[in-house]
Amino acid sequence: MRLLLFASAFILTSCGGGRVAELERENVRLTEQLQKASNFDRQQQCAAASRAEFEAQRWVSDASFTDHFNKKMNRCFILVMAYENRKPPAIEPGIYTHTILSDVMEKTTYARSVRSWNKGIVDCRLTLPNMPEKTCTTGNELDAFVKPYMEQ
Repeated sequence: MRLLLFASAFILTSCGGGRVAELERENVRLTEQLQKASNFDRQQQCAAASRAEFEAQRWVSDASFTDHFNKKMNRCFILVMAYENRKPPAIEPGIYTHTILSDVMEKTTYARSVRSWNKGIVDCRLTLPNMPEKTCTTGNELDAFVKPYMEQ
């Protein structure tokens, strides 16, 4: 009789434990879905805000942008690339690429550069919040600075 009671209690506990584990898995799944939906909403808001910021700046026709909501930093970034063809009699004729990385919501510029197609980096300034401005001298240095903002 004691063995039967023990077995019954064991079976009931095991079934209850299985149900709890199943509910915990369901809770994890629903939390992940909610997080994905929230990230999607933030990505959509970032895209809309980036487009509005890009259009407000009235860039020349040879400009484009990429927006990115960085989940790790919980920030919306815009990377603008503008191309300029300086023709003679300009002081330094040539084709130039302007690159600007900004936080869209904070209206903060993190990187600003001008790159000549035949001379390389002409001007490059990198700025982290609450840090002094730093200059860069190569495209690789600029790209390495921009990468963590636009990939995570």
